[in-house]
Amino acid sequence: MKSPTRIGVIAGQSEALRRLTAQAGELKRLNERLKALLPPTLAPHAEVAVVRDETLVLLASSAAWAARLRYSVPDILRLLATDEGFPGVRNIRIRVAGAPPI
Repeated sequence: MKSPTRIGVIAGQSEALRRLTAQAGELKRLNERLKALLPPTLAPHAEVAVVRDETLVLLASSAAWAARLRYSVPDILRLLATDEGFPGVRNIRIRVAGAPPI
């Protein structure tokens, strides 16, 4: 009986899967950096969704935490300006995780 192929081998054979794996790794890295910068009360309730065109999109765990994050946007932007992991981020948009797009 032939042993199963390892997922890393399969992913390495497809350009699309390699890009997706790299993108997931980058989002994980950005999430770790973001959580290290945010106050401990906010960190568990925010997650990086995407960084595009100078805009960081954050997912909030609920509508209430989205509101708290929105009030904190100026402070978060100041924190991001001091971190080399978020170069060029000028805007932050907040979305509620699981909510349909507007």
